[in-house]
Amino acid sequence: RVIDMDLLLFGREVRRTEFLELPHPRMAERAFVLVPLLEIAPDIVLPDGRRASELLARLDCRVEGTTIFQ
Repeated sequence: RVIDMDLLLFGREVRRTEFLELPHPRMAERAFVLVPLLEIAPDIVLPDGRRASELLARLDCRVEGTTIFQ
């Protein structure tokens, strides 16, 4: 079986190859990525200097009017 795995971060590594981009290019747009990341690393700062908590605060985390992440 083939395993598909999305790597989000690897320390402060920034890398762009044909097969890998670190940090993941769209992680800042996805609450389903940022919420669990912040649960294990609440003060994390991405390699570009942005705080994950600030990125999450900018996202619309509502589905049909119901807030799904706070």
